[in-house]
Amino acid sequence: MRPILHQGNLCGLMNATAGLREYRRRAATAAVAGVVAFPIGGLLIDNVGAVGGAVAVFGTMGFVFGSVGLVRAARVGRLASRDGWRKRMALFRVVGAGNGQPALLLTDDGVEPEAVLGVATTVFRWGALNGAEWLWVTGDPLSRFAAVATPDGAHVIVVKRPILPWWRERLWRIATST
Repeated sequence: MRPILHQGNLCGLMNATAGLREYRRRAATAAVAGVVAFPIGGLLIDNVGAVGGAVAVFGTMGFVFGSVGLVRAARVGRLASRDGWRKRMALFRVVGAGNGQPALLLTDDGVEPEAVLGVATTVFRWGALNGAEWLWVTGDPLSRFAAVATPDGAHVIVVKRPILPWWRERLWRIATST
């Protein structure tokens, strides 16, 4: 049985809930902006040409990325309501220039086994994981999806367990620097 709450940093845990609300709010804003911008861009194509096309394209991108964010926020909300948040020791490392390949390793703590995960988000979001020795975790990291929150709870990020064993091995080597 996994512990639902580690009595260490209750403030950070409460902030994880606030971080999830903020993630949901930003995703909804992007989706709504996309829904509004797309038809405006369509109307501008006749009058302004390329500018209208660009507005329509950015509207579509806002809608798509906002919708993906809303789905992820709903998934994290389900995981958190079902499993609660737990404190897990973690190793995070990125290999490569630019965006690189991020890898997250949740270490074996005697209660839960080691789990290696891919970080499914942009460099702007996973940069918050740099330097964290432990993270709040919800869901089962050994299943396909889980979510992590930074110790202060400000960033909530969906993580994925790679399906292919050779990719799990690659991420493990990246996370452990071997």
